[in-house]
Amino acid sequence: MELVNCPLCGSDRDRQLFIAGPRRMVRCEVCGVVYRNPRPLVSSYLEEFGSGRAEVDDEAWLGVRRRSTFVRFLDAWPDRPGRVLDVGCGGGWFLKVATERGWSGVGVDLSPEAVRHAREVFGVDARRGTLDAQTFAPGSFDLVTLWNVLEVVPDPLALLRAILPLVRAGGTLHLRTPNYPFQRAGFVASRAARALGLRGFIDARPYFAFIVHVTAFSAGTIRLFLARAGFTDVRVFPSRPTPGDPYRTLGRFGEWPLDLIKLVSHGIARTAAAASGGQWIASASLEASAHRPPSEAR
Repeated sequence: MELVNCPLCGSDRDRQLFIAGPRRMVRCEVCGVVYRNPRPLVSSYLEEFGSGRAEVDDEAWLGVRRRSTFVRFLDAWPDRPGRVLDVGCGGGWFLKVATERGWSGVGVDLSPEAVRHAREVFGVDARRGTLDAQTFAPGSFDLVTLWNVLEVVPDPLALLRAILPLVRAGGTLHLRTPNYPFQRAGFVASRAARALGLRGFIDARPYFAFIVHVTAFSAGTIRLFLARAGFTDVRVFPSRPTPGDPYRTLGRFGEWPLDLIKLVSHGIARTAAAASGGQWIASASLEASAHRPPSEAR
């Protein structure tokens, strides 16, 4: 573990918000970004994700349920299919959907097991390693995606800055990440549940109420990161919940009750976002799209 400065502005001034298991979450007192401090060493992150211990079966359970998110996003794409890079592609579920719709897709992931699954099961172009280790030509992608990746990397700003030159002028970066205000509400609710005698139920289901990673983004802070990295025309909106019970928190009977709860909560989140002009994002996850400005390619 190591003590770190703010991943956005570099300040060493932070205030503790809460401790969830081994994770101590703090807020930067300068820019407001919420992040884990201390956090595991970068070498530990690379070793963990590149070790081959990736649980492809667990990811398959989640990947199948995220298919509807991928389909909805690509079917709403305003232009004809082009070339897409999926950073942190995992077992290739998004790339499979993209290639089915005419995209030329390539993915990058640290996990050898995930890359093997993507290549051998789905037949997509997945490459093992970090993004920096690849040899992609500048401006060679119409679209770059980060599906629940940015929150787990040690240096999210560096990753966004590495992506920018790979996007063609006017091209798009699209990402999905957990929404910090929802995570905070989940933490408060779980603490209240423990006080009411439900500690055993909550502790046996660590992903039931909330999940926190290395950085916790809100609508405001994701805009700050994208702007600092050089992207423009940022649009943030509530992400439709992943169907069913993606983290198997309630067992085999958890699919339909969670679907009902998610249907109601997503309706509330969409209403709040519309009423606030996109400023209030109340969903469990948020999505953001941004563009590389044409001047960046000159």
